[in-house]
Amino acid sequence: MKTRILFLYRELAGYMVSCMNHLCSTRQVEADVVAYPVNPEAPFEFEFAPGVKICPRHELDEDSLQSMVRQRSYNLIFCGGWSDPAYLRLVKQFPDVCSVLAFDKQWHGSLRDYAAAIYLRSRIVRHFDYAFVPGLEQFRFARAMGFQANQVAEGLYCCDQGVFEAAYTRRLSAAASQGPRRIWFSGRYISAKCVEEMQREMAILLDQYLPEWELHCVGTGALFSQRLAHPRIIHHGFVQPEELGLLIDEGEINILPSRFEPWALSVHEFATAGYALIVSDRVGARTAFVEEGVNGLIFPSGNWPAFREAVLKLCKADRDQLRRMGSRSHALASCISQESWSESIMAMVQRQRVG
Repeated sequence: MKTRILFLYRELAGYMVSCMNHLCSTRQVEADVVAYPVNPEAPFEFEFAPGVKICPRHELDEDSLQSMVRQRSYNLIFCGGWSDPAYLRLVKQFPDVCSVLAFDKQWHGSLRDYAAAIYLRSRIVRHFDYAFVPGLEQFRFARAMGFQANQVAEGLYCCDQGVFEAAYTRRLSAAASQGPRRIWFSGRYISAKCVEEMQREMAILLDQYLPEWELHCVGTGALFSQRLAHPRIIHHGFVQPEELGLLIDEGEINILPSRFEPWALSVHEFATAGYALIVSDRVGARTAFVEEGVNGLIFPSGNWPAFREAVLKLCKADRDQLRRMGSRSHALASCISQESWSESIMAMVQRQRVG
C-alpha cells in the first residue's frame, strides 16, 4: 500500500529534494510538495524522482489545499516551519492526519526563547504529533515548546551524500597538490555570515602569514557586489551541489564564521568530503560535526583574534594531521544520512498507524 505524504514548504533546496527523492525511491511513498519559488540567492536546479509531484504555492489557495488533503488521504503532513499561516490552518483543520512540524530554531535559553516557546506551545504545538529538527539545540527548543522526547526526531537536514562522498573518495586517492593550498567558505553573501569581516581578516592572514594558501568562496547574495578583490581570494559565485563536489577536490579547511546560523548544511557537506572545520559558536551544525581539537576548532562569534588564531593553527598543521582531522569529520558526517532521514519519516507514519 502506498504511503502518501504532503510536504508544505517555503523555499526548496537541493538537499531537501535529495531526501524526498530518496524516500520515494526506496519506499512505497508518493510525495506532493507545495513550495514557493526558488530563492534567487540559491538558484538550485532540481530533478525529481518518480513519485514526487511539485505543486507551486502561488497557484493554490486555501480551498485548493483543503481539497488536496480530502482527495489524497495523506498519511502524513510535513509542515516546514510556522511562517505560513495557511499551512498551519490546514494542519489544524485535519487533526486526524498525522502531522510533523519541521524547524531549525536554536535554543539559547534567553528570555526571548522562553517567550517564543510559550507562545508556540499554546498556539501551534498542540496541533502537531511530531517535531523534526536538525540537531541538539533545536531538540532543546522542541522540548521547551512542549514536545515529548519521543515526539522529536533529529537529522532534518542532510547533504546530497553521493556528491560529497565521491569528493571524499577522490581526495583520499589524490596526490598532494603542488599548487596553492585551499581554504573554502560556502554560504550566502549576507551580513549574518560575517562575509565582509571574514574576507578582510583572511586578506591580512594571507598577506602576512600564509603565502601558500588561498581562500575560495562559494555563494551569492546581497553583499556579493561588495566582495573583496584580492589575488588569493577567489569568488566562484553560486554553484550547484554537483559542481561544488568537484571544486572541493582540492582543499583542506572549511570555515564558517557566522553570527547567526541555525544549522548550516555546508558544514555537513564539507565534513562528508573530509575537511577540517573552523566554525563560530553560533553555527548549529557544530553540535553534530565538530569535535573541538579533534576534527576542527570552534571560536566565539565576532571574536576575530580568536578566528585568526584558529585559522593560523590549522594552516600551520602538517598535511597528515589535517587528513586525520578530515577523516574524523567524515566519520561524524555519517550520523545523518538520507537513509536515516527516510527512516525518521516512516517511523512517524508507522507509529501513527499502530497508535
